Amino acid sequence: MAFIRLRSITLLASQAGLKREELGKKLAKMKSQILAIDELIAKINHLKELSDIYKEYNGLTGFKQSRFRKKNAAAIDDYKQTNSYVREHIEPYKQDDKAPTIKQLTDRNNDMKLRFNAIAQEYNHLVEAEAVMGKYSREIRKHITGQQNCRAVEQSRERRHNRNRHNSELE
Repeated sequence: MAFIRLRSITLLASQAGLKREELGKKLAKMKSQILAIDELIAKINHLKELSDIYKEYNGLTGFKQSRFRKKNAAAIDDYKQTNSYVREHIEPYKQDDKAPTIKQLTDRNNDMKLRFNAIAQEYNHLVEAEAVMGKYSREIRKHITGQQNCRAVEQSRERRHNRNRHNSELE
């Protein structure tokens, strides 16, 4: 009976392990997506901060523009780099060739975080269940091994007793 319990627990543990592994992969993928959206939102906000300087730079011409660029070169270069990053990384989130607003990105990110937290709870529950099943299966194995050892000792004792009885009958 204990052996059947051990087999069923081992089977449950392996199924839980597969599901845990699948959830772990899903969590890793969701986490990378959440971090990507967080990064994109931060870059868009940074782009908004730099947009006034860049607009002023674009509004100037000739000597005034080159002088302004010397004073604000870091901000202008940062704007260009940030703008190219945003254009490149916003593509997967476009709908009907329209870039999403920060609010839409934030809402999407919050939804993903809620789903992430729900899956993380299930994942943690599976990890705890696996630990309990592992402990229980170790106890059952220990019990089965103890029973097998007792049987072996008893059989050995019976053989010895039979040999001794056989030897005493011969004498």
